[in-house]
Amino acid sequence: MNSFKIFTPVKKFYFTPDKIIYSLAGFGFLPMAFELFILKHDSNEVSNFSIGCFWVCIIAVFGGVIVRAIYSSKQKTLRGILEGDLVFNNGSITINDDEYLLDDIKKIGFTHFNDYLGKKQSDKSYYNDGVSNGVENTVILTLKKGKNIECHFQQQYRYQLREIRQQLVKYHNEGKLHFLNLIDILGIEDYNAIQIFKKSLPEGGEVKSY
Repeated sequence: MNSFKIFTPVKKFYFTPDKIIYSLAGFGFLPMAFELFILKHDSNEVSNFSIGCFWVCIIAVFGGVIVRAIYSSKQKTLRGILEGDLVFNNGSITINDDEYLLDDIKKIGFTHFNDYLGKKQSDKSYYNDGVSNGVENTVILTLKKGKNIECHFQQQYRYQLREIRQQLVKYHNEGKLHFLNLIDILGIEDYNAIQIFKKSLPEGGEVKSY
């Protein structure tokens, strides 16, 4: 199977656990901070409203731990659209209805290729951990005309990209895909295994003795 679903990111505002929790925490902390540091009230003079808001802040932060535990086992929000197909053929790469012949491509590079549907994923925020949609994979085609084509795609399961091993080796043998990028995708790390694989490339790189 050499076809993958294309992911098109959509830039808009998405509600996420961290945005909700940080908003509540900010709402709770700011009134008290305003009275203490801007109005310079004594701590005994802080209004009941500010004290109540501060407790909202405390509850939000600690409640976030529970929220994180819940969301860490749930599918994360898909921030875009899954539509169209990315197809890797021996002599071309097709993105939707656009076919790019290998002869017209100067360079092929995969900047991300380890994401897959169902992967437990940690976000930049402590509260945003969750189950991945598998769409954080990217291939970039540099055309001989100087244009870059960037395409995000979904892996439906772990190591799905390795199933197009034949095409990847072909791209490398044609001077399009860098060797280091190739072995990273195929997960070949041992030095001896790399040497065996390198020697097998002229015959298609199908050796499995490593």
